[in-house]
Amino acid sequence: MSRRIALAAVAALLALPVAAQARVIRAETVLPPGNSGFLPATGTNPHMYDQLSLYQSFAFKPAGFDLAGTTETPFPGVTITRDAYGVPNIRAGNDRDAWKGVGYAAAQDRLVQLELFRRATEGHLAEIPTQESALPDDIAARRDYYTPGELRRILKRLPASLRARFDAYGEGINAWIAKVDADPTKNPLEFAALNLKMAPWRPVDSAAIGVQLARTIPSGDGRELENWTALRKLGPKRFNSLLPLRRKDQVATIPASAGRFPLDSACRTPYSEFTSLRFPCCGPCRR
Repeated sequence: MSRRIALAAVAALLALPVAAQARVIRAETVLPPGNSGFLPATGTNPHMYDQLSLYQSFAFKPAGFDLAGTTETPFPGVTITRDAYGVPNIRAGNDRDAWKGVGYAAAQDRLVQLELFRRATEGHLAEIPTQESALPDDIAARRDYYTPGELRRILKRLPASLRARFDAYGEGINAWIAKVDADPTKNPLEFAALNLKMAPWRPVDSAAIGVQLARTIPSGDGRELENWTALRKLGPKRFNSLLPLRRKDQVATIPASAGRFPLDSACRTPYSEFTSLRFPCCGPCRR
């Protein structure tokens, strides 16, 4: 989209009468079963499957910003409220504090996943016991992806406001890592099983993961880079006629009347089938 078209679109939007503007009455969501996947030292997590029944009944749960729940203040001016399903809502007085809270909450829920993604995107996943088969992926990551030095130079070229977000997000993660180091009961069970200790998070780690996602998701989930190129060449109207987002003869969501499709929680689809990472499958569905 050219600058002229973009400005025209903004002007047209601002010119809309008040009555024509959308008004959000209620927000609802449902998150994938297993959020979060973190297993504490006790080996139990009440939120591993607590949204599964919502999926099975085609239902949603409230997702407003004013929901009641358990609240903590990890940093001055930052409040994290978790609803009955453990989903965090971060409030802060400024952008930097908000991203610091996001990093803190993400580390609470996904510390193991953060470490595995960092190792995979930087070519160190095969160093973990049981992950030796990831060596070819590690070689590809070191050969084909940006080096840490290149990533740092890319980060330096970002606007200061964006660099501050990378820094704040890492500060939040590191604050939770410090708590884990000080309290063994907060150490993820996966870390104990693999004898891992997480090093401090760096902005370059976030950049490496971002590059990996940008390289794999558009090429593997719908060829979105090609679609973006076609959109720029054809324009929105012609592009939509060739590749419509909605079609009358296409059902995007299975209606409740079609029946229920329960998931056997004892044998979930291994995470390795959805990513290039290789994770061991445990329990009765071991492969």
